[in-house]
Amino acid sequence: MAQWVRHAGEAMFLTLRSQEPTCNMDGVDTTGELYWGEAGFCPERWSFWIKRAFELTQEVSENLRPLVLSAAHRMVDISMLGAARLM
Repeated sequence: MAQWVRHAGEAMFLTLRSQEPTCNMDGVDTTGELYWGEAGFCPERWSFWIKRAFELTQEVSENLRPLVLSAAHRMVDISMLGAARLM
């Protein structure tokens, strides 16, 4: 997850803000064991994964904690920057 956010976080956020359907992308049109909300890239799913990343910082090893925490903060930063650009 951390690498996805690091390398593609901004693109993912822009995709969830667009009105274009994402269901033609493999795996995006489904949900899993953890997330049961709307399928596809959507603000609800983005927010879920921010929350889940912060939760994971308490569940992962001490070695991984900084990486997961960095990803969570990066997602928050992307959200705030993206929201500011839309205003």
